[in-house]
Amino acid sequence: MFNPDKYKKTGWVVSLVNLEQDNYLPRLIVRVATGRKYWPLFTEVINTELKTADPTLERINNSLYGYTHPMIDRLIEELDIMLSDVYDTEIKLQKPKNHLK
Repeated sequence: MFNPDKYKKTGWVVSLVNLEQDNYLPRLIVRVATGRKYWPLFTEVINTELKTADPTLERINNSLYGYTHPMIDRLIEELDIMLSDVYDTEIKLQKPKNHLK
């Protein structure tokens, strides 16, 4: 069973839910802290059976472009650990080449 509390999270929270609107497929929701509130960074229905071939991973990676959190490298590292656990294989997100520092 997925337990989001076991991951070290720096300024973000993660949920894995099964909603009726998604035909009860797993939906990964990652929200980031902006002051006192959490806003969605991404929310995607995932297919863990596809492992690294899941197109959702590319959409997740692309969503990082607009994220200007000063600890983007740490966020990516922490997401890699969590996604690797969810997909049961090593996942490596790539920091966008033209990311704002």
